Amino acid sequence: DAYLHGPREKLLYIPCVIPDHSRPDYIATVDVDPESATHLQVIHRLPMPHLGDELHHSGWNSCSSCFADPNAPSRRLLVLPALGSGRVYGVDTATDPRAPRLAAVAEPKDIQAATGLSYLHTSHCAPDGSIMVSAMGDAEGSARGSFLLLNQDLSGDVTSPASCRLYLCTRTCSVKGLWSSEETPYGYDFWYQPRLNVMISSGWGAPKIFSKLSLDGKRLYVTNSLYSPWDKQFYPSMVEGGSHVLKIDVDTEKGGLSLDTNWIVDFAKEPEGPVLAHEIRYPGGDCSSDIWI
Repeated sequence: DAYLHGPREKLLYIPCVIPDHSRPDYIATVDVDPESATHLQVIHRLPMPHLGDELHHSGWNSCSSCFADPNAPSRRLLVLPALGSGRVYGVDTATDPRAPRLAAVAEPKDIQAATGLSYLHTSHCAPDGSIMVSAMGDAEGSARGSFLLLNQDLSGDVTSPASCRLYLCTRTCSVKGLWSSEETPYGYDFWYQPRLNVMISSGWGAPKIFSKLSLDGKRLYVTNSLYSPWDKQFYPSMVEGGSHVLKIDVDTEKGGLSLDTNWIVDFAKEPEGPVLAHEIRYPGGDCSSDIWI
């Protein structure tokens, strides 16, 4: 029903990376409402409190895999693992969707004390009421494919030696620990299907060596930045000039894709200089970032 009758997305949340670490990465809020006076403009920027985080992937604190749980928290926090620093940020998108604010942060020293993990990549909410975050290595940059668990609303009693420092809230945050004692040689992205009791994960490499559909499935938003160290090496002109967000229209009746040549968000024009936009989220979730029961 949500696919057929859900509202069209009006906002996008996009992590923007500062490749030279001269200022903090930030979350850009982009207005994509065709009826809005600020259509295709960055209307808000939320800087992180630290330099060199390398924001990469993002997820939600609660999703459709928790639909049957009456005690599950609302989907209000955008969860952002930082690939470069090993932090995990929680951004409140519910209080003011057009101006998200930082709600919580798990510091790398606390995560490493509880799990030994760093180089955090992808977050998804799990059916047991946890936030699961994939890791690609340890603090020294050696390869380690494992998973970190956080409480679903980034709060709760401390269940390990780790703790979290909170911003703009008074709750106690805890790192729950490792998801499993079993590990793979390398870590990267992952996805799971609760109904089939199956999870699929992938591997990238040792850290020291080494797209999204709309709410109704009719628009695909894409960015052209992968990972800032690689962008510097292979796409130096993009690092100097900033990346872009483009829109691809999806024909859900006849099939096929077409590029909207009149639609572009240019991150070369940011007030403090070009940035690298990497991933995209919509307020309330979307059909490509949700995990279905």
